[in-house]
This record gives sequence, structure tokens and C-alpha cells, in this order.
Amino acid sequence: MIRSMTGYGRAEEIIDGFSICVEFKSVNHRYFEFYAKVPRIYGFLEEKLKSFTNSLVSRGKVECYVSVDSLEEAESEIIVNHSLAKGYYDAVKEISEQLGIDGEISAASISRYPDVITLHKAPDDEEKIWNCVKQVAAKAVEKFVEMRTAEGEKLKADVLSRADYIIECVEFVEERSPQTVKEYNEKLNVLATASSISRGVKKGLIVDASLVTSAIKKVVKELESKLGTKVEQVLAVVPSNNRDISIESAEVNVHTENHIINGDTIFSCMQKSLKKNVKPENEVVSVMPIEYKINDDKKVKNPLGLEGDKLSIKSVVVSVPKKNVYSVVGILENIGIEVVDIIISSIADYYAISDEEYDKHIIALADIGTEKSVLSVFNKGILIKESIISIGGTSIDEVVGFNYKTDDEKSKMIKEEYGVANRKY
Repeated sequence: MIRSMTGYGRAEEIIDGFSICVEFKSVNHRYFEFYAKVPRIYGFLEEKLKSFTNSLVSRGKVECYVSVDSLEEAESEIIVNHSLAKGYYDAVKEISEQLGIDGEISAASISRYPDVITLHKAPDDEEKIWNCVKQVAAKAVEKFVEMRTAEGEKLKADVLSRADYIIECVEFVEERSPQTVKEYNEKLNVLATASSISRGVKKGLIVDASLVTSAIKKVVKELESKLGTKVEQVLAVVPSNNRDISIESAEVNVHTENHIINGDTIFSCMQKSLKKNVKPENEVVSVMPIEYKINDDKKVKNPLGLEGDKLSIKSVVVSVPKKNVYSVVGILENIGIEVVDIIISSIADYYAISDEEYDKHIIALADIGTEKSVLSVFNKGILIKESIISIGGTSIDEVVGFNYKTDDEKSKMIKEEYGVANRKY
């Protein structure tokens, strides 16, 4: 049952000589919050009302107002403070004598002084008063809950009346999604860049964590200075040395209402495919779906929102040794930066340059590092092959120097400026 968190209820009744009125009202609130306004002499009612109300209402900011008036004359006792009266009498008489002022001192005048005569009422029976208030509060809460329920039904009807429109919006978003991604990518701008010589890294692997930490801190500091804001989260590129690329498949039953495939179904299917051949010492870096099948026959690119009894997936799973991941993530977390996701350089490179045309063809990428190079092949946006070769920028410097008879600095300049290693080019 759907209930609104806004409501109002009021009840008034005469019980056992008391005229009692209880009023409840509430507004939206994440948790249950209670405030009560009761007559000062009946302050003990506040906690009792809170417990009583919380047993029937679990959420909302609830305010309760209570008035209690006695319709019967309570038993009272008049008490005379004789010692205080005598003290007042002696003080007035002394003033008269000292100042030479004549004045009559009467019992009536003395009785008007503070606390000479007091009226004491018999103490109230707290349990009796609470039982009376509770009866009225129960009726007020009943009306209060009824109103919240009625408001909840209106909200439910309103949501259901908009269901068709919501479905239309979802279909529009799904249809526009590829174009929106393209438009979004085209609007992406590089806000700032920073670089540092990668000391402590050999052939893509971290060999000295302290040197790498210093280099990362320097880069982060430079970025924060350029951006004018703190770098708190990153997408980390981890070494792909000894990585595994495998094609995995899995199948799950669709248990949702009306057998509509949702995000949880797709995620479960992906998770199941990872449990087959991924080594326990490896960490999954990327899962790239090749195709989905519904009911073993219908191939689709995106099954979200479609109907079926079974969903199967065939995907390319990329994993790397956990030590590759922990070495990078550990350094970043130690300097207070959260790693929100990990990726290998070849996939990051493809995402950086890909477009709709590239996703239709077989693309080869070469990422030339200082001591190694990563060669990768993508088929319609899916990584199918990656190789790491022990030839990098320093190797090219040596070839340039040999061909042009130049020193190391000059060779590096020719490589970076002209992109050639042989005289014939």
C-alpha cells in the first residue's frame, strides 16, 4: 500500500471529566521525527505520545498538539504559612516605629503578601490522564493515517496514469542514445594536461613505488593548479603485461515481471560469464559484449527492455594479474585519490580516437612507449588481439642516431619533430 507522508487528523472528546483535543499533521521527511506541544503540567504525555504515534507511523515529520481541560472542580486545600505571616507583621510594625508612621495592620492586609496563603490542588493521576488522552489520540491518528492513505492512492493513480508517457520517454532515450553518445563525445574537451618523466617504471611495470608516487604527486599538483580544483577521483590505466583475452559466454533465466529484460538481468548474465575461465589471480579490466541472444535464437545488440524467457551473452573478457592492478591502485589510494575504474592502455587509446566509422572496421593501434610498444587490433570496436614488444622510443632514438650520425638529444628531436628514422623518408 502506498501512503503519502503528508496528512492531518483531529479528534476531540470529553472523557472522565476532561475535555481533550488531539491534532496531528505531518510533512515529508526521510525518517520519523516527532514534535509535541502539550500543556506544561502534562509534560509527561510527550514521550508517551511519541511512542504511541511511532507504533503506527514510520516516516514523516509529525507534529502533535494536545489540549486538556478539567471540567470538574479538583480537590483543593488552603494552607496558611503562620511563621511567614508573623514575619511580615513584625517587619511592617518595625518600619512604622522606626519611621514614625502610623498605620493599621490588619489580617486582610497581611494575607495579601506573597506565599502567606497558598492553594494546593490534589496531584493528578498521570495514568488516568494518559488513558484518556490515548483514546482521543487513537481516533486522531486513525483519521491522520486515513488521509495519508487517500493521498497515497492519488499518488499511485497519478504515477500509473503517466506510465505510458514514461515508456515513450524510455523508448525515445534508447533510440537517441547512440546519437547522444556521439554528440557528447564530440563536445568533450581536454581541460588540462600534465606530464612527468616516469621514473620507477620499467617496461610498463612499477619497480620503485616511491619514485612513481613522487611523479604522480607532481602531475596531480600541476593539474590542480591548472584546473583550480582538487583531483579526487581518477580512471586508472593499469599495465597489460601478461593479460588474458578470452571469449566467454553465459545464459540466465529472466525472472522479472512480464519477463522484461532489465539492467540487473544483463549484469547477472555478464557476471556469470566471468566465473568460467577468468583466473583467480587475475582482475577483470573490461567486458565487451559481442552479441546477445534472447530465447537462444534472436540476436540483438542491446536486449534492455525486450521480452524473453532466457538471455545469453557472448563477450570478450580482458583480465590482468592482480599485482598489475594493486601496484597502481595502491599508490593512488595512498595519496588520497579514489580509483573509480581501471582500464588498459590499448582500450583507452581506442576509446580516445574511435568514431562510428572506426566501429565498422578492423583497426590496428600502436602505442609506442619508452622501452616497449603495445600493438592492438580491434574488430568493430572489440579488442581481439594485443601484443607487447620490447621496442620503444629509445630503440627508435638509436636507429635515428645510427642513420643520421647524431647524438641522443638530436636523435630524439628528429624523432619527435619529423617522425622519421631513415634518411630515405
